[in-house]
Order: sequence, then structure tokens, then C-alpha cells
Amino acid sequence: AAPAATRNASEEEPERAQSAGRYTGRMAFGYDPRQDQEDEPGGCREVFVLTRVALGVIIPPLTILVVLMFSIILTPYLFLTVHPLLALLGLLPAASIVAWVIRRDLRLHREVREGKRPPPGRPD
Repeated sequence: AAPAATRNASEEEPERAQSAGRYTGRMAFGYDPRQDQEDEPGGCREVFVLTRVALGVIIPPLTILVVLMFSIILTPYLFLTVHPLLALLGLLPAASIVAWVIRRDLRLHREVREGKRPPPGRPD
């Protein structure tokens, strides 16, 4: 073998590849396609379930936001154009949402207290 000072770059490449293989051979970096080969392929049912769960989480807050925005726009319109007492109709959706949230929260606390539901943050 030639001394290290006289070796050229092409002679060093195989050594470098072997040493890299020694260090990275047992490590897993990211996705390994061999893991999924044993699983059965996903179907439409899984997609529908995931979509239903995602929409079930997203739709209630979006509905609340839309109703609140509607009431914020409707209240000044009714107050300034039709009659001041009709402006209370614009506040009715916001008041009903607040009442619903309070009732729901009280019901959930009661269920936790009675042992029908685990406390928030704890698994079932």
C-alpha cells in the first residue's frame, strides 16, 4: 500500500464507503419501506373514518365562529336600520352558544364527579 501522503482520492473512496457502512449499517434513518410490506393495504373505509373524525373535530368550532361573525354583523345592522330592540336578535345566537357551553361544561364536570367519565387528560 502506498503511504497516505501519496494516495490519490480514488484509492480512499472504498475505504470511506466501508467505514461509513460500519457506522450506519445498524441505524435506521426515517422510513423503512420493508415495514409496510407485511401490512394489508388501506382501503376507502379508513379514509372515511379519518375524514369523519377530522370533520367532527373541526366543524363545531367553525360553526361557532360563523354564528358569532353573523351575529356581530347582524347586530349593528338591526340596531341602526330597523329598530334598536331588534338588535337583541343578533345577540341571541351568541347568548345561546354561551349557554350551551356552560351547560355542557357542567354536565362533563358532573360526569367526572360521578365516575362516568375519566378526568381530562387521563386515558380511559
